Amino acid sequence: MRYCSELEDTVSSMRYCRELEDTVSSMRYCSELEDTVSSMRYCSELEDTVSSMRYCSELEDTVSSMRYCSELEDIVSSSRYYRELEDTVSSSRYCRELEDTVSSMRYCRELEDTVSSMRYCSELEDTVSSMKCCSELEDIV
Repeated sequence: MRYCSELEDTVSSMRYCRELEDTVSSMRYCSELEDTVSSMRYCSELEDTVSSMRYCSELEDTVSSMRYCSELEDIVSSSRYYRELEDTVSSSRYCRELEDTVSSMRYCRELEDTVSSMRYCSELEDTVSSMKCCSELEDIV
């Protein structure tokens, strides 16, 4: 199925704008998709291929107050965030690249945590219990 301009599903509380392409098990949403149940808003492009999801340009989750910019790729258990991720709840801002592989996280280029007032530059690698901070770590407290 292919839906153009606007489609509203009142059962799943999904609203699709501009273009929605459903190919049996996989879905591709272009321009804007708004889920009023989970309070998720997907802008520009969202591609759902059964178990894996790829979000391009902007994804905003109004429940957890997470905003994903440029590209977010979710492959089942592991998530990889490109360019910028802003968490307005914990007041953390992740720039350029953030890779979350279930229990471990890797932050590249810059991570700024305004709560603990820590700023990590270039690379920060968190592998469950251990942390590796490369190039620069600045504690502004």
